[in-house]
Amino acid sequence: VHIFIVAPTSNMTDPGDYQGQLDLQGRRHGQGTYIYPNTFFVYEGQWVHGEKQGRGKLMFGDESSYYEGSFESGEIEGDGVRTWPSGAVYRGQFHSGEKHGTGTLCAEDGSVYEGQWIKNQRHGSGILRYADGSMYEGQFAAHKRHGNGSMQDNNGNVYDGAWVDGVQHGHGKMTFSEGCMYDGAWANGSREGQGSCQLSREDGSVQSYVGLWTAGVPAVQATRLVLGEIPHTEAPEPPPTTDKKGKAKPDKRGDSKSSEGSGPLLRVPAGTEIPAFSATCADAEGECCPFESGRVVQLLLRTRAPKEPVDKKKGKKGDPPPPDAPPPAVLNELRLGAASSAEGSVTFQGSIVPEDLEPTSYEGQYELAFVDETPDHPILKFSSLPEEGLPTLELVVYPPPPPPAEAPA
Repeated sequence: VHIFIVAPTSNMTDPGDYQGQLDLQGRRHGQGTYIYPNTFFVYEGQWVHGEKQGRGKLMFGDESSYYEGSFESGEIEGDGVRTWPSGAVYRGQFHSGEKHGTGTLCAEDGSVYEGQWIKNQRHGSGILRYADGSMYEGQFAAHKRHGNGSMQDNNGNVYDGAWVDGVQHGHGKMTFSEGCMYDGAWANGSREGQGSCQLSREDGSVQSYVGLWTAGVPAVQATRLVLGEIPHTEAPEPPPTTDKKGKAKPDKRGDSKSSEGSGPLLRVPAGTEIPAFSATCADAEGECCPFESGRVVQLLLRTRAPKEPVDKKKGKKGDPPPPDAPPPAVLNELRLGAASSAEGSVTFQGSIVPEDLEPTSYEGQYELAFVDETPDHPILKFSSLPEEGLPTLELVVYPPPPPPAEAPA
């Protein structure tokens, strides 16, 4: 049988102030309030033989900072609520005064974590909602995202995969709000290693890359455009060409190569379709880059000024040849249409030579040129093909074909 005594203090030697019940030995026992000697701590609740035991409330300095919940053998233990002057609140399990087990912390920065804890740190499975709207659900270790987990940031990007020390590391898949998805290796929060990325554009076309990534971008990309076989084209009559004195001279150019053998050549009547031809997006060695698709190449029709005549009489015997003269100026440029690559190959078709285009009157007057117009994208970055890596194709334009003769009445 226990006899409880209500006394102002547990014993005369205790420097603190106690108001509550005692047992026969004068120990705090039952319900009581104890103000610690430094007056910073105040406990109000249940006691057993001089120790905090059961339900109680321990205040730290003022009423805004306290623990209220279960005590065992004088320690914070079990379920309870802890508040801080900053406004942070934790509700959940404790062990030896630390957050340990399962609980929810509403932090002062506006974030909310609900899940497992070990020694005051997020550890195990949980959900962390950030103040900016981002959310992570998965595994934690030592207070960091670690293991497998899924995170959606405030821009709508979603990552699902491996984490190490708070960053993406290992294999993971990320779907971006910009309309693309990356599936592959990560290192220290960046796309690094083998991976694939696919982007669906608004016009319905697809841009993709499958291969090695470095620092978040494709590591190996095309650097040049290599023309494939140019189709043989027949012409009804060669265009009129003149010599320096304005006299007509025969056209000696072949059907598929320019007169100087410097490159391929196409013959097309004005107002008709240019025969389809293909090109390859290639690396520095001229090898096809089948790992990329969706590179956009615009086909241009350029008109150049006549070449300046070369005085072959100048210079002495044995002198080095003069440096190559710059190409004649571009007088006009027409956009004929763009084509998108597929596994490193791009086909140009359906382009029409304007009907009002004047027939070719001098060599090099017209050429087909190319320019890389792949849209810039923050994730799937394709470096533009440099100008020196883009070929030209000489175009000889003939008068438009005559209209079909009318049938006799």
